[in-house]
Amino acid sequence: MSSILFAIVILSMLVAIIMLVFKPYDYGENVQRFKKIENTNHHRKSSEDTKWRSVKIRPGLIACDRVAGIADQVFLSQEAPSLPLENCTEQDCRCHYIFLDDRRSGTDRRVEMGKLDEFLPNLGINRRSIAGRRATDLAA
Repeated sequence: MSSILFAIVILSMLVAIIMLVFKPYDYGENVQRFKKIENTNHHRKSSEDTKWRSVKIRPGLIACDRVAGIADQVFLSQEAPSLPLENCTEQDCRCHYIFLDDRRSGTDRRVEMGKLDEFLPNLGINRRSIAGRRATDLAA
């Protein structure tokens, strides 16, 4: 009886060790941790990432007429007018930028698509080897 109990204890310990070693990866916890790190490092983005970032100008409570005319326009962050605007009539200008998210999604695949032809073999028949209907083509 004691040998059966001993075997059960040993087997349960082996199962526990195997479960710890082959524990499935917890994606949810680590993804959240990495998102927190990314959100705290906005100022470290490269100039390539911020090249196409856009901004709007949000007028303050009391805004001049010039800001009201461009309040709904979207500017690239590098091309946005500096605040306060030239000829601003307010002594204490409270206008500020609203930074908009990048509307592009995913990674830029244009380079990959351009290089794709180099890696694929030509599986079809090259129809350009057939002579044309011109007299010079038939003579060759």
